[in-house]
Amino acid sequence: MEQNSFDVSKEQVMELMGQRGFTLVDILGKASYEDSHIKGAISVPFDELEDHGWEILGGRKVITYCHGPSCEASEIAARILRDHGIEAYAYRGGLEEWTDSGLPLEGKYSKQG
Repeated sequence: MEQNSFDVSKEQVMELMGQRGFTLVDILGKASYEDSHIKGAISVPFDELEDHGWEILGGRKVITYCHGPSCEASEIAARILRDHGIEAYAYRGGLEEWTDSGLPLEGKYSKQG
């Protein structure tokens, strides 16, 4: 899939997370989130986000992520949020790239949290 202007790299995620007001959103299921997620992320599973996520996340600047580069759900989620007036970006590298890079994780199966 062609990269969009709202796709962000892991470096951009780290930079944006350092800025006040950005919320990192794990769109995987609750069980996956409990097992392992990017440190500081909140859980809003894709189906919830699709149904009423803009209400949950209203007023926030958001970065969505899912499993990894082959998963397009983070981009779809960002589009849904943008369609509802929320500043949203998609981290296409997802949990896979973040984990492979040794960056901070939380959850019962993360070695760090």
